Amino acid sequence: MLNYYLLVCVRRGVEPSVDVFRLLFEMKLLDRYDCYVVFSHRDRGLPSHDHFKIPNCPSSNSGWKNRYFFVKPVAGNFPFPLDWGVPPLEEFNSTPILSEQEIDSLIILRATEPLGLSMNDALTDDALVSASIDRPYVRKKTSLILV
Repeated sequence: MLNYYLLVCVRRGVEPSVDVFRLLFEMKLLDRYDCYVVFSHRDRGLPSHDHFKIPNCPSSNSGWKNRYFFVKPVAGNFPFPLDWGVPPLEEFNSTPILSEQEIDSLIILRATEPLGLSMNDALTDDALVSASIDRPYVRKKTSLILV
């Protein structure tokens, strides 16, 4: 969902915004697990012409382990916490206050037709590279070094 959102922003010339993303998607815990979350479309209560249009998503995200990658710092400590835990769902899902530019971006994004019939059609390697969105996880067991 995040890659798709970024791709649409780049294609429409819109500055990506965390708060706009938070208005379009909500974070939910997976029912079977207490430490995994998914992003779910939040526009369900709006008329269909006002939705952020998303192509059909796969019903399963199985096979993700084949694209697992490792993160290793160049030197020193990681600049983010290493402890696992449940993210602050209520905080993420609260309604943000948007700037005028973010409101304009939201209107543009909701007016955009889906990029392809399915998420796989939209998120091809070529589409992501053309939008300068790198997919390091397509290479198995790649070491990503943070600078």
